[in-house]
Amino acid sequence: MIPPSQITIIVDSREQAPFTFAGMQTETAALPHGDYSVGGMEKWIAVERKSLSDFIACMTSQRRRFETELAALRGYRYRAVVVEYNLDTLLRGLADGSLSRMSWQSALGTISAWTGRFAPIMFCGSRKGGEAFARAFLTNAAKDILEPLQHLAQVQVQVPAREPAA
Repeated sequence: MIPPSQITIIVDSREQAPFTFAGMQTETAALPHGDYSVGGMEKWIAVERKSLSDFIACMTSQRRRFETELAALRGYRYRAVVVEYNLDTLLRGLADGSLSRMSWQSALGTISAWTGRFAPIMFCGSRKGGEAFARAFLTNAAKDILEPLQHLAQVQVQVPAREPAA
């Protein structure tokens, strides 16, 4: 078992409102994709964080740019988009026009298509929920990668002694 204290979360240097990950080791660095990863595993793990306003912009005015970012996430074994909002509340806000002129049907179609094509989109209800999910996701992904390697390091290979040449 890998304790969280042995995992360093990498926070992208361009992240404007980063999670704090209290009690965990963090470092700031430029990540190729996503806002968060794990030290030494930046090519395998990526989490993209979106506030409500960011996410709505990604579905509307910034859609082409965001789909390019999502396509890059397909290369990661462990990937997720964390939205700091509730899906039901988002759809109601779209239905009544208080959040955007985008229809709730279009939004739901976009979300389901992106989830199937690119990465799971996790609606975490709030910023606190988003950080909790990101922490668990990053920790579990790191464990999935590290635990088999730890097992291999413990295996002692015994090479049979050679018979003397006759």
